[in-house]
Amino acid sequence: MIEYSIFIFLLLTTGIILRFFTPPPNGWFGYRTLRTLRDEDAWRIANKAFGLDLIVLGCCVLLAVAYNLYVAEIKTEYFIYSLLLLTFLSIVKTEIIVRRNRKH
Repeated sequence: MIEYSIFIFLLLTTGIILRFFTPPPNGWFGYRTLRTLRDEDAWRIANKAFGLDLIVLGCCVLLAVAYNLYVAEIKTEYFIYSLLLLTFLSIVKTEIIVRRNRKH
């Protein structure tokens, strides 16, 4: 249970920082791609979008853990597959948002 708590805390904390307190472009924290590191507007847009996705993902994990504890057991592999799928979809969504907002 403690590992889930740490994971949820990290997802929510990182999401809140990226969404509401977006750091300046850097090489170690944030949604880093060549496009976002080259363009400060793309950096801001990408990190705000991905930060919101991390907050939603953290809430989904919290709900899944609560469901697992109080309603029915979720198989670990389904939980991991779901996390991977949601993370992949978040990355795709963020890339689409960045490309739509790029300067022409």
